[in-house]
Amino acid sequence: MEAPAVIWLVPGVEHGYGPDPGGWSEHWILFTGQSFAAFEELGLGSRHRPVLPLFQLIETEALFGELRGFVETVGARSEIAASLAIQRFLLAVLHAVGDRDGTEDRSSLVDSIARDATRPMSVPERARALGVSVRELGDAVKAATGLTLNDFVIEVRLAKAQALLAETRLDVGRIASSVGYGDPAYFSRIFTRRIGMSPTVFRAQQSRNSVG
Repeated sequence: MEAPAVIWLVPGVEHGYGPDPGGWSEHWILFTGQSFAAFEELGLGSRHRPVLPLFQLIETEALFGELRGFVETVGARSEIAASLAIQRFLLAVLHAVGDRDGTEDRSSLVDSIARDATRPMSVPERARALGVSVRELGDAVKAATGLTLNDFVIEVRLAKAQALLAETRLDVGRIASSVGYGDPAYFSRIFTRRIGMSPTVFRAQQSRNSVG
C-alpha cells in the first residue's frame, strides 16, 4: 500500500511497514481503553482491515499542529479542544476513504456485519438484512478481510469478548451471552481454541499485565 493511507495498529497483531525510497511523513494518535472498539463499530478502522487508502489528501500537518497545541496545554478546556480536534481528524479520514472500484461498498457491508456480529443470525438472514445474496456477502468479506463470513463473525465476537474480559468484571456466562453465544461452555471452547487459552486464564493474564 502506498501513501496516503491510514494504518490501524492493534495490540497483539503483528505488523510491519516502512517508507518507499522517497521517504515519508508520519503522524499517530494512541487510543486507550475501549476507544478503538467504538471507532471500529463506526467503521473508522478494523483489525481485519488495518490499512485504509485515502483517495483525497488530508490537511494532516495543520490538523496535527492544532492538536499538538492543545495537548501541550494543561486544563479542562484544552482537553475538550483536543478531543474535538481528534474528531475533526477522524471525520476527515471518513471523507478521504473510498474506492472507485467497489471497495467502499464492500467495506460498508463488512462494517455492517461487524456491528451486528453478536446478533444470533444465520448467514442467509445476514444477507437478507443487507439486501445482498449470500455469495455477494461472502465475497465482500473475503475480499476485505481474507476470512470466510463465519470466521469473520467469530473473530469480531471474540475481539469484543477479550475487551470485556480485560476491562469489566462480568462473569464469563454474561460475556458469552453479550457476544452472541447462548451456551457459555461452547463459548469457552471456541475462545480457547482460537485464542490459545481459556477466558478465565485470559482475564487473569490481562489483570497481571495491567498491575505490572
